[in-house]
Amino acid sequence: MPVQEVAICGLVEVEETAALFKATHLLSLIEPGRRLRRPDTIERANHLVLMFKDTWNPRLLLAPAEEHIVRINEWVDSLPSGSRLLVHCFAGVGRSPGVALGILAKSMPPERAVEMVFELRPIAAPNALVVKLWDQVLGFDGKLLGALEEAIGVKLED
Repeated sequence: MPVQEVAICGLVEVEETAALFKATHLLSLIEPGRRLRRPDTIERANHLVLMFKDTWNPRLLLAPAEEHIVRINEWVDSLPSGSRLLVHCFAGVGRSPGVALGILAKSMPPERAVEMVFELRPIAAPNALVVKLWDQVLGFDGKLLGALEEAIGVKLED
């Protein structure tokens, strides 16, 4: 998917962002039990909902896991040409920027993908565990997390 066709937002921004961005597909990353309303402009078949918490600790219940990233990767790969993907979590700060970073890194160098995430969502603080999982799934051997650490000037740890 071309990078200019990804947007990132928080839950309260979904309806407006979907309309402004003209989203064709929606990826919702929410906590179990969170109520969610899909915008009328997004067909049910074009909406993927995954439930996990915004934690960096892989040992916690409902933490992001490799199966989440594999599912997202497969779903994104199945999107038709011309798709416009809106990725959101509760605040649009941790999970959704982390997931968007992995999606973008599929088609550009990790450093550029990090730049794009911060261009798309200046308040982003990508979830380090999500980024580590993308590194594993994409076989980047830590390059994606390293690019994020370099960009923010902080070593991210569990």
